[in-house]
Amino acid sequence: MLRGVLLHDVLTAAAERAPDTPAVITATESVTFAELAARVEVRAAEIAGMSEPGDRIAVLAENRAEYVELYYAAARAGRVLVPLNHRLHPQEWIATLTRAGAAVLYGERAWLDRYSATDGSVDRVEHVLVFDAPRAVRTPLDEHGAHEGAGKFRPPSRTPDEIAWLIGT
Repeated sequence: MLRGVLLHDVLTAAAERAPDTPAVITATESVTFAELAARVEVRAAEIAGMSEPGDRIAVLAENRAEYVELYYAAARAGRVLVPLNHRLHPQEWIATLTRAGAAVLYGERAWLDRYSATDGSVDRVEHVLVFDAPRAVRTPLDEHGAHEGAGKFRPPSRTPDEIAWLIGT
């Protein structure tokens, strides 16, 4: 049994062992383990710049490379990822966001438009970021300046028993 291994350690080890091996392959791109590890660091800094340790970070998207980034980046930043099923009704997204207490919501424009059309009223969601292939871009809903100071990112101290993801069924 492995002890003391964090989620991010698995990605770091893969990036060191096989940096040029594809880690994520989609219809539009192929991302190596080294590239994924680097993108995760940037995304973790972005998340840390707009939330606090332990905050919930939701994602509303179909399968894409940024989704995989968030699986690692949220945990790397000391946050908890809350994946939302895009097949659910928007009111179910809102219920999940409310129960989880999500502070940040990432997603694809089509799904976020449906979320916004339902009033998108979840009090605690402070930042909504739209994925734009191949990277996410800040929208007018997110004027926090999440990228400022990204180079100064220091991941918080973590333990293996902390929550990484809240996955609803």
